[in-house]
Amino acid sequence: MNKFEPLVGKLVKPTNQKIGKILGGKSPLHESTVRNWKKNKLDVYEEKLLEYRLMKAPFITKDDFIKSNSGYDSELLTIKNIENKMLSGIKDKNGELLFPTNLLDIMKYIEEIRNFKDPSVISIANFKGGVGKTTTTINLATILSFYGFNVLLVDFDIQGNTTAMFDIYRYKKNPNKKPNLSLVDLEQIYDIKKSDFVYSIVDLLCEIENDIIEDLIKNNIVNLNDRVKTKGKLDILPNDSSIENALKFEDIETKLKTYGNINQVLDEVLGFVKKDYDFIIIDTPPSIKLDLRMAVLATDYFVVALTPDKMAKDGISSFIVPIEMNSKAYKKLKKKDIVILGGIINQYQSNINIHKLNKEMIEDELINTVENSDLGETSLFEQFIKMDNILKEAQTDMGSVLLYEPTHELVRDYFNLVDEILEKILIDKYSKSE
Repeated sequence: MNKFEPLVGKLVKPTNQKIGKILGGKSPLHESTVRNWKKNKLDVYEEKLLEYRLMKAPFITKDDFIKSNSGYDSELLTIKNIENKMLSGIKDKNGELLFPTNLLDIMKYIEEIRNFKDPSVISIANFKGGVGKTTTTINLATILSFYGFNVLLVDFDIQGNTTAMFDIYRYKKNPNKKPNLSLVDLEQIYDIKKSDFVYSIVDLLCEIENDIIEDLIKNNIVNLNDRVKTKGKLDILPNDSSIENALKFEDIETKLKTYGNINQVLDEVLGFVKKDYDFIIIDTPPSIKLDLRMAVLATDYFVVALTPDKMAKDGISSFIVPIEMNSKAYKKLKKKDIVILGGIINQYQSNINIHKLNKEMIEDELINTVENSDLGETSLFEQFIKMDNILKEAQTDMGSVLLYEPTHELVRDYFNLVDEILEKILIDKYSKSE
């Protein structure tokens, strides 16, 4: 077995202007003030630089981590512990070790969540397209895996974007040939030897009554750790964007006419492997039809992906209503209530007034709609995801900012979001254990 090689990043010093803006709060410090510290008061500058990084950076140096966490055993902060996957960390390009700013929180969350021995299924959802569902799914999954959790991605969107982002494909033998849905044997349609997987999640749903369905599911899970350098396991149940696969899902009710409640079929598929993971993250389709009903009955926690525009606000009730309609069936099946953890605003620019206004209106709409639907309480997460070209650039490296540029400040935004999600999950789990 090859030695685990950690991610490599570059710890760049922020500009004087950026340090002054962040540390000054509502009264930003002039960049000349920071420049003066740097020139004449180096100890003050180093202190302020650390203060800035603790607020904004995803990673800090070993020395800075020791300074800011005096009670922590510094002997544990070694490359050996990172290589042995005992600790989450990366290397700077000069070989220096860098550790997550929130490392102590990470370690606490892992211990607490695993103590419950209760894997969590999280669906990233919204029936509206273009709101960042796939981007959110991939970034949350890779960060949870980086933390050390074992994570299964489920690509439940027939477009197969999550699968394609990891360069995983199923190739057709005759790409230009008219679809023949009468073919039962997948080997007649697909070049299995060339492909990365045999069964799409759609195929597995259709095979639910097969006597060897558990083996089919387990053998079809694709491990991503040869592509993703993370401490925890990261797997995917892939999907296929081919027209044959899409039409097969359209006809799924006919194929499963002898099956009981078809809405439960995804939950049953995941039930065969749920115990192998800490988290299962479902990238849901932009739909309010059968596929959403399936996702509802398979999900423990919903995260609503949103953008700061009026259409996102207007679409909230259209998304929440189908969840409410299935809430009684969910409670009967799961013996608990559906939990909507919160909404995440993607593509946000705080310097644009209409974004600020829309964000406020979206929060009010989300709070009121969920409360009036008897689904409990929820709100927007405090952390939003900024509009940044790094997200598009990261699509060249599996869509994860962490994998593409580990020390980018947007990684800290995702760290903060994951921290909020884990905290809310723990609050829910503790409340149900009382």
